[in-house]
Amino acid sequence: MIDNVADYAKQGVPPESLAQFFLKEYFAKKTIEFLLNPFQMLTDIEIPFIFRPFNKYEGIYIPTADEEDIPVVGINLKRPIHRQRFTAAYELCHHIKDTHAGCMCLSNSQSITERYAEDFAAELLMSSIEFKYQVSLYEKDGYIDFEGVLKVADYFGVSFKSCINKIAYRLHKIKA
Repeated sequence: MIDNVADYAKQGVPPESLAQFFLKEYFAKKTIEFLLNPFQMLTDIEIPFIFRPFNKYEGIYIPTADEEDIPVVGINLKRPIHRQRFTAAYELCHHIKDTHAGCMCLSNSQSITERYAEDFAAELLMSSIEFKYQVSLYEKDGYIDFEGVLKVADYFGVSFKSCINKIAYRLHKIKA
């Protein structure tokens, strides 16, 4: 499964497409159930992860050095659970796409590689099709209020900020 996804990533697809392809492969013929568990996803594709109290990093991805080695993901223990979930999805992207180099993920990094992993993680955790549906449940006159945003964020297990950003900048459903 992961080889198919890695091959697809090599085609230079957008991060949202890669996340959707991963979900399709991961769930195969099963229905996708939200709240997704990125920790279980890492476990299922045999990527061990550890929680550590990093000072400068949200997470790290350490790829294999050779055939007998295993990759490892580190997640910042000091961060809230919704951020840890995001980091697990983010590091999953590095495993799929960036296995050639270890990745230390600084807070607020804007490199192309880090931005790609961020967009992948956001799409993985808040799949656009389900996201639009959930937003529609709380829409009034074409917009969603903050209480609705909180409910959508809770449904996906993401931060209020990441949820409102996607609603405001992708769906344009927040009144100015």
